[in-house]
Amino acid sequence: MRKYFLIYFKTLKMSLGNALEYRVNFYVWAFVNVVYFLAVLVFYKFFLGIADNITGWELQDLLILYGTYSIFFSIAGLTFLPMIYGFSDFVKNGKLQNCMHKPLDLLFQSSFRWMDFDDVYSLPLGLIIIIVTIINYDIKISVAAVLLYIFTFLCGLLILYSMVILVTSLAFFYTDISAVNPLVWEVIELSKYPSGIFKGIWKFVLTFIIPVGLMTVLPASLVVGLVENWWYVIISFVIAVILYVVSRTVFYRTVRRYEGVGI
Repeated sequence: MRKYFLIYFKTLKMSLGNALEYRVNFYVWAFVNVVYFLAVLVFYKFFLGIADNITGWELQDLLILYGTYSIFFSIAGLTFLPMIYGFSDFVKNGKLQNCMHKPLDLLFQSSFRWMDFDDVYSLPLGLIIIIVTIINYDIKISVAAVLLYIFTFLCGLLILYSMVILVTSLAFFYTDISAVNPLVWEVIELSKYPSGIFKGIWKFVLTFIIPVGLMTVLPASLVVGLVENWWYVIISFVIAVILYVVSRTVFYRTVRRYEGVGI
């Protein structure tokens, strides 16, 4: 396990070095993140000027949700999320074939090849949003709520990681899956909205089939006291474990189709 942590941090350091080679781009993304947050804040203010709340979520609750969303995807970008960008090329150019001969877990090598620092500023920004909101609105948070927040947050990351593995496994069938990426991002974007806005079959699908509703909404709802059902905490864990086991199994079964380059 220690070996994998060392490899990850080495890759993280290399990715940061690559990002800093283009410092202007690196700082522009910081500006973009701040502007995007201000745009979201204006939208919240405008919408809540028309309605008192969004399915029970008031401004402070939405800010906690957005802060959670920002931290969530910043961490995902610094770990496994870049896998979805270039895995097709990784398969086509034969680099995966080289990894298959190394004494390391193949899924680990495929998942943590490089890290995306474009949204790294979302991490401190999200933390600031949450802390300032809690202080300004005098939100009382128990230790249990904090622990459950962290627990469901980690379950959400595992859910997203499993979904990324399942999607990228399609590369072993179709080689080029770049056309699927925008669709994946559109689905992921739904996790920054209160799940209460989805009704009927869509709520079921986005909770149990494509569980984006459990990734960031559940942790945030635990903090602000808007969790619909406490069973969702257990459901989040069960779905995360099942999805990971299924996605890992699918990955290693589909990798058998891989023929490499020049074989």
